Amino acid sequence: ALPIFIATIRRIVEFAEQFQRGMTGIERFAEIMDTPVTIKDAEDAKPLQPGPGAIRFEDVSFEYPDDHNKVLHHVSLDIKAGERLALVGPSGGGKTTLVKAILGTVPHTGEVRLAPELFRDKERLIGYMPQLSDFDRTFPISVLEVVLSGLQGHKGIFSRYTKADRAKALGLLETAGVADTARNPIGEVSGGQMQRALLCRAVISDPKLLILDEPTRGIDVGTKTEIQKLVVKLAEQGMAVVF
Repeated sequence: ALPIFIATIRRIVEFAEQFQRGMTGIERFAEIMDTPVTIKDAEDAKPLQPGPGAIRFEDVSFEYPDDHNKVLHHVSLDIKAGERLALVGPSGGGKTTLVKAILGTVPHTGEVRLAPELFRDKERLIGYMPQLSDFDRTFPISVLEVVLSGLQGHKGIFSRYTKADRAKALGLLETAGVADTARNPIGEVSGGQMQRALLCRAVISDPKLLILDEPTRGIDVGTKTEIQKLVVKLAEQGMAVVF
């Protein structure tokens, strides 16, 4: 009985020592947090600009005008070139709204700054892959034409596609593993095949930033894995990716 009693006493003493060290650390942390900040910006200081290929959100908020439901609440973040940023949250949580703020298609308060490298004259060098449900699958065009439509922002809506454009589109479909669907109407391919085609459409213009809106929603596990591998490869090549 005596050895058990001594072992119990030792554990109590060890716990007391650990507790004391922990309290000392907490007290020191509280002192640091309570220290007044004396460093201030100069009166003529200029805001830092986003780095090469980067995006900066500064206190961005958005609400629907009909019911004043705030979807984005004072969002501030930086997205750097080569990063992969995952937007996680429930349906209706503001993920798509944040994406559209980057694209400049929704009004908002605060500021979204895009690095100069994300522009070619007035053209934004941003590739966008919408949700599959946002794409009209009844529209009478082929998978290849869907991919080529990603060049419209660069070439113009009424411009003709060149042989080089078509070769590039076919090459992307080959890389995505769906080259055999190139001539098929979009209404006749599976959801996974359509998602890969939309990814090819988003990158055909060689964007500096790629935005994917729920790219793996409603598709099988195998296709999800393949799309994720493609996204990782693009990020490794220096493209900033938001998904």
